[in-house]
Amino acid sequence: MADKKGTGKREIIENTNENTGIIKKVIEFLQVFLPITLAKRLVAIVLLAAGVPTARVTQLTGLCDRSTRGLLKSMREEEIESLLTIKSGSGKKSKTFGFEAEILQEIEKNNYHTRQQIADMIKEKFHVQVSVSAVGRLLKKRDQKAEKRFASCKGRYGKAARVL
Repeated sequence: MADKKGTGKREIIENTNENTGIIKKVIEFLQVFLPITLAKRLVAIVLLAAGVPTARVTQLTGLCDRSTRGLLKSMREEEIESLLTIKSGSGKKSKTFGFEAEILQEIEKNNYHTRQQIADMIKEKFHVQVSVSAVGRLLKKRDQKAEKRFASCKGRYGKAARVL
């Protein structure tokens, strides 16, 4: 808000581009202290508490509409403590979810030299198309030692650096 000269009254800044710029600067500043998710959430909480409509909060903060409505609902139910925590596990499940143990057993039984060979084996035996990077994530997630055995491809021709 800006003071008018000599009157002592305050006026609301109506220019939405300025408001958006100010909100983005605040979020950037908060990122010094907080992860971006919490910074956006904190700004959204303040805006929602001030009575800004959820559609406008979504535009200003960059949060999705569903997250903004969820914040508003949590604020109404007085679950303030849980609003400033980052919850894991809400992402998309992997293509290999449910039979990852079988894949790892198959890897241990046979002689696979590269991640590409493992991806091909998954396609043949489990009828699921996975990328080479997905194989790497699977190995890394399940066993850090297995990831070291299947080193990423290096060199111009994509040859594996190590073999089992």
